[in-house]
Amino acid sequence: MSALMNLLKKSQEVAKNARGNRGNDLQKMQPGENYVRIILNKDDPDNIPFSHKYGIHYAKSKGEDGKDVYSAHLCFQHTHDKPCEMCEMVMEAKAKYKGNKAMEKVIDDMRASPRMAVVGMWSQKEDFSDTDKTSLIDMPMSVFDDLMDAIMQDMNDEIGEPLSREKGYAYQITRTGSGLDTDYKVKPMRKNKTAVPAKFWDNQPSLEQFVNQTDPTKLMATSKMIARATGIALPASMGSSAGALPTPTGKAAASLPGMTITGVDDSTAEASLLDKEVEYAKEAVFEPEEKEVKEVKEAPASEPAAEPENEDLDDIYAQLNALSM
Repeated sequence: MSALMNLLKKSQEVAKNARGNRGNDLQKMQPGENYVRIILNKDDPDNIPFSHKYGIHYAKSKGEDGKDVYSAHLCFQHTHDKPCEMCEMVMEAKAKYKGNKAMEKVIDDMRASPRMAVVGMWSQKEDFSDTDKTSLIDMPMSVFDDLMDAIMQDMNDEIGEPLSREKGYAYQITRTGSGLDTDYKVKPMRKNKTAVPAKFWDNQPSLEQFVNQTDPTKLMATSKMIARATGIALPASMGSSAGALPTPTGKAAASLPGMTITGVDDSTAEASLLDKEVEYAKEAVFEPEEKEVKEVKEAPASEPAAEPENEDLDDIYAQLNALSM
């Protein structure tokens, strides 16, 4: 009985931690003034990186009820410099539909772009008075490069120590415009040199867990949505993995401590980040109406898109809907 009680207490603690961590999402740059204070790794500030590149593939399809269903998964190429089957599908689709403007827009929204995730404090207030946690901050590559140049210039000129926990300072990143006309300006805030409070220094989100998360269910769902939208068949290596997906009952996954049926440790803050990215995707991608995609059949330069095999797509939708509950 004591062993069972111990197991129950552990399960209760996992659920408690999961609820407490759900708000720790990838922070996006907002229009106007953004203030970013980089936080070095608390265990090894001089050697462990405070940033990591990443990319995300988004996909969209229709569920059985006719409503839009979204899925997203990290891009292996942009995150780990490894071959990415989803990238291969997107590149093949771009070649197939070259010149078809409607499909080019849809395909471009599925393409992952390299970005940076940076550990730091973020606020739209100069004094960070509304900041309550350290975040993983999303940055376009160009903005990250400008920020690094500004930091290194201050350090080389001995103007300040922007990365110091005790005497560091933030940088103002001003975002203007939208879409392709978005512009960013980076400016140091040297007058606001302050120590990083313990609650920010001691409680840092894990870059490693964020970039190493993988979910077989979402990987397959995202890939199949890309296949359905473009008519590009799943790569053989990916198609053969369908049988290895976790079962809806979750029995196989449940045998591994801390693992959900998705194959992701749901007790970590980083496990919620891709779910949040799907919410961003609903507002940011796939602007063309479905009728525009149907123009593919009338394009003289391309053949009608063949419907890929989707015998287990309904099961994928069912699992995704279950995960969002």
